Amino acid sequence: MTNRIFHEPIKESVAHTPASKLLASDPRLDSWVFFLVEYFWPATARAVDAFQKWPGSQDPKEVGVSLLKGEETTWFKEIAGAERGIASFRDAMSIVSEGEGWQDSYLVENYPWGDFKDGVVVDVSDAFRLLILRDE
Repeated sequence: MTNRIFHEPIKESVAHTPASKLLASDPRLDSWVFFLVEYFWPATARAVDAFQKWPGSQDPKEVGVSLLKGEETTWFKEIAGAERGIASFRDAMSIVSEGEGWQDSYLVENYPWGDFKDGVVVDVSDAFRLLILRDE
């Protein structure tokens, strides 16, 4: 309720909002939220630890998900082997690529690029956008 996903129309009762109705009725949105909560956030939360443990590494197994799992692995290997993994990833990417507000132009036109003196921006792929900013 604090995020306006549900609301309390009368004291001690819970009711849907348009957002919660959409989550309950749209399988792609459900997959997107599931993917973010189950895969993306837990791995991302360990990213700084991975950067500290393996500074400058280019090894795809020296990442947050390896620390999370306690073994050498990759993020995509974990997604591929998990129930709902590939389907959730596919649906999440379709939401991102088709939804309003995810176009590259929003980033290009609205990010304060002038704040960086020098740096590199890398667009990894059309299917999954990953932007890396690095001061040199």
